[in-house]
Amino acid sequence: TENDKQEFSQIFGVSGDVIITSTYFAKRVADKLSENVDARTFMIDGVNRMIMICDSISVESRSCQNGVNLYGNFINNTHIFPGSARVNNGITIGLSPDQYKETLRIEILQNFKKKPFSGRESHVSTLCHELSHFCRYFIDGKHCGGMGTDDVPTEEFDPNFRYTGYARDLVKAHDLM
Repeated sequence: TENDKQEFSQIFGVSGDVIITSTYFAKRVADKLSENVDARTFMIDGVNRMIMICDSISVESRSCQNGVNLYGNFINNTHIFPGSARVNNGITIGLSPDQYKETLRIEILQNFKKKPFSGRESHVSTLCHELSHFCRYFIDGKHCGGMGTDDVPTEEFDPNFRYTGYARDLVKAHDLM
């Protein structure tokens, strides 16, 4: 609907019809590859890949490996401050989804404990944010991994731009809709 298109544009800062160039890794290819795709398709595909990751990881019984408290795919590093969570974004490169359960790790840091379970600035939003960092790659005829996002731009970084403030303003504007 027209309302959906406007909401997409408000949230993501671009129309869903805008063609963007997306880069990704591929098995046995040294350089990043790129494709042109509309913004809406990019977001839908990325969310579907993140759902695949969520379906593959778990919080299982606790184990201690080399002094690390591991709960399924989650590492308890709540003694580390600052931060809520972090991942090694490149760990997904070359993995087939059936390897996620054994390989992917998400570190849980101190600020995570202070957050509510769901909603803004929550456990859920933090984990979604971290999953988006996992690199996107092409293997066995399909795209896997996360979305390959960074916390701030790395190629066209403007040191004078208020990235965090801009993100907050987008959230506030969306709340008023």
